[in-house]
Amino acid sequence: MRDHQAIAIIAAVALGIPLLIFMILFAGNSSINDGFGTAVSLVFVLGTFLTAYVFEIKRIADLPDATETSGH
Repeated sequence: MRDHQAIAIIAAVALGIPLLIFMILFAGNSSINDGFGTAVSLVFVLGTFLTAYVFEIKRIADLPDATETSGH
C-alpha cells in the first residue's frame, strides 16, 4: 500500500506543479486568446491519461502469465 502512496505523491507533484505554473502564466497575460488556455489544458489532461494508459498496459503485459505460474 505504501508503494501506491508514493506513486500518487510523485504523480501529484509531476502533474500539479506544471499545471499551476501554466495557470499562473496564462491568468496574468491578457494578450492570450480566450480558447487557448482551454485547448492547452485539454491537451495536457488527455496527454496525462494517454501516458497513464500506456504505462498500465505495460504493467499488465509485464505480469506473469497465469498458465506459467499454475504449473500445468
